[in-house]
Amino acid sequence: MYYQIQKQGSGSGNITRVNSTSGFYSSGGAGVGTVTTSAFSVSAGNALVCFDVWRDDFSQTVALTDTAGNTFTSITSENGGSLGSTGNFITAAFYAKNTSANASDVITATYSANTSYTWLSCRQYSGANTSSPLDTSAIGANSSQVCGANSMSTGTFTTTAVNEVLVGGFYIQLTSSTPFVGSGYTLGNSTSDYSLWTEDQLTSSIQTGVTATFGTTACNYFQGIVVTLKAATGATSTISPMDVMVVR
Repeated sequence: MYYQIQKQGSGSGNITRVNSTSGFYSSGGAGVGTVTTSAFSVSAGNALVCFDVWRDDFSQTVALTDTAGNTFTSITSENGGSLGSTGNFITAAFYAKNTSANASDVITATYSANTSYTWLSCRQYSGANTSSPLDTSAIGANSSQVCGANSMSTGTFTTTAVNEVLVGGFYIQLTSSTPFVGSGYTLGNSTSDYSLWTEDQLTSSIQTGVTATFGTTACNYFQGIVVTLKAATGATSTISPMDVMVVR
């Protein structure tokens, strides 16, 4: 007789990357009041993390909705650095927990007034806590152009759970450059004009006083946010061969 023994709460397999989507408008002029992502499949009980960037007015508000009727909660925003002081750019982060399923889900950002430039990028994760997944967040921006690996950084943050996903969103000014993913992170999706990038890291230990970093070959102004989500309580990790015990 054979038994498979699973380790509870070990490793970083509790939360799994599922898919991603994005959309943008950057034609200037009178602008638009909404921006939408491409349709993608969302499963029940998952979590969505979205980063939204817009330009024009710091007094504007934005709300996220989707086809499935999920509730999006605002986490934090960054309107500083040279992008904030010279171009009135704002980067914001949102999440939705315990999602309802939709095979062709479209996420929409709706602004309180038209904006001439806007970007929206979202990532889906399975295995996140369905009742209170959000742990912490941090923001960052620069007052002068920076370039090279790890040249862009959020502020420091500390997680409270062993198994989490750290999701970073970085808006950059110059898009004709090669990205450098942050140390320990995996490069995610970007808007099709390469302005808004995402990255993530699955953790297997508490992170203390760390930052999320990014970089590009060309020197850039940036705004960045990192959001961390906790795994579901009692979730099991992805099983490796060393985690399996065979008994006869």
